[in-house]
Amino acid sequence: MKPQVKTTFVVSIIPTVLVSLLFYGLLGHRRDYLGHYAAGYGGTLCAIAIILAAIPATKFRQIGSLAVVLCTIFCIAAGTVTEATVFHLAKFDEIDYCNQNLGAVLAGLAMIYIAGDDKPSDVTLRFVIAIGAISLLSGGYFAVT
Repeated sequence: MKPQVKTTFVVSIIPTVLVSLLFYGLLGHRRDYLGHYAAGYGGTLCAIAIILAAIPATKFRQIGSLAVVLCTIFCIAAGTVTEATVFHLAKFDEIDYCNQNLGAVLAGLAMIYIAGDDKPSDVTLRFVIAIGAISLLSGGYFAVT
């Protein structure tokens, strides 16, 4: 593995696994809390990686971090709309909403670190998308079981 992929692994997986274990260990009776956290993390991680892939390397130093912050805010807003409309059919749950936002913010922080000043390689961004997709799918599983 290249150093950037190793760093990506450590920064994007280890912290979220630790937070997920805390959710499961302390609040295992409410698996939907873990599910909303993981879905917020995974969805935001994927969205940010896709946005960063679209930024030209020549402009990355100027707008990379700003793109991460704006994309994180957009994902939080999209989660707000989704929780208030689609998931409102069940019940708007403020704790679920906070958990998915916690996931989104942690994904944004991880991506700011991963992105740094230079554009991450395509391999790194694909790796991040894979991590995000796995997190999103596991979040969906835990949210409904």
